[in-house]
Amino acid sequence: MKSNIPVLCIVSKALAPYRVSFYNEVAIALEAAGWKVVLIVAKLGANDHPWANASGNSSHLEIIEASPSEFQNTLTKKLPFNPVLPNRKLFGILDSKNPKVVWTHEYSPFCLAAAFWASFNERLCLLSSDLGSNPPEHSCTRTQLAYQKFVSFLYQGVIAQTMEATRRDHPADAPINFAPHAINTDDYHPPENERAGIFRFLFAAGVREEKGIKQLVQAARKLRTEGYEFELRVVGTGPLSGWLAGQKEEWLSIAGFLEGDFLRSEYRDANAYVLPTAGDTYAVTVHEATASGLPVIVGNTAGAVETLVEEGVTGFSIDADNVDELAERMKYLMDDRERCRTMGRAARKLAEKYDVKLLGRRTASFIRELSGSGPQVESNSDR
Repeated sequence: MKSNIPVLCIVSKALAPYRVSFYNEVAIALEAAGWKVVLIVAKLGANDHPWANASGNSSHLEIIEASPSEFQNTLTKKLPFNPVLPNRKLFGILDSKNPKVVWTHEYSPFCLAAAFWASFNERLCLLSSDLGSNPPEHSCTRTQLAYQKFVSFLYQGVIAQTMEATRRDHPADAPINFAPHAINTDDYHPPENERAGIFRFLFAAGVREEKGIKQLVQAARKLRTEGYEFELRVVGTGPLSGWLAGQKEEWLSIAGFLEGDFLRSEYRDANAYVLPTAGDTYAVTVHEATASGLPVIVGNTAGAVETLVEEGVTGFSIDADNVDELAERMKYLMDDRERCRTMGRAARKLAEKYDVKLLGRRTASFIRELSGSGPQVESNSDR
């Protein structure tokens, strides 16, 4: 016998702690209205992020793993983009949970299969995505963009996780809920006392070409030749970890991969956060840094820039390839520590406006309204 409790099934290729935290806050809000939320994933983590607990805070979610078979994995191992294929287990879970609403994250074949299931069974289907019409090269090919536009008819609503995603060519009558990748700002605290001593810049991200680590080291060397004293702290691992370890500089310290309280401690010990990235669709670490009361210097293509960087107020956006511009912005913060602290306080206030608890409640209301459990939602054509 089918339950009368409305069910939301969220389908994602892999887990990330910050996304699970968002899903959990949505579940808390929906529980209060009598809903149940199930998160179906192909794998409990991501290949390029060594999180110890990718499921994060998920006390209000039922998480079910629907991994592809070894045979399917063998089929895709030799492909350059390594897609995660749908499987019978995924369809069996959807059949058994009988969701009123299906929410898929991005456009992997695994998630697309859930969207087709929703369409075939006449269920409301929502899409959450970071991607705009011109995403970073590493995140999406032109061919993938073309098929994403082709399958847009499957979705009746969009949860845009970057401002750029709100500007995609979605169906004309698809309402859009803006909910950028977010954190619980209560977990991050600016230090009670002013940061004293040598100025510390923090870089916390994958140690990869597209994150701008080489440009950051170049900018730091330039500043040292001009007589500036500072420390550059790098938290993260990646393909360029060996190269970075070979940069024998007294001002450079490398922590490797950190998370949880260890990472929050790094934010508290820093004076400013620097991420000259050209490869992030959003960059949730910018939210972590601003919540920690740090001014930020961020590559201007990162989605977090539109949300969390008010130019000269909470930080600066830069051309990721312009080493001179990066050095000038770093110099600006070192030259005026009081201004730096003022920017950090403004950054914290802005970060609070995008707290994951607020976005979770807003998104839960969006889902209830679209499913007929609340007031009518305006379509994006009326915005």
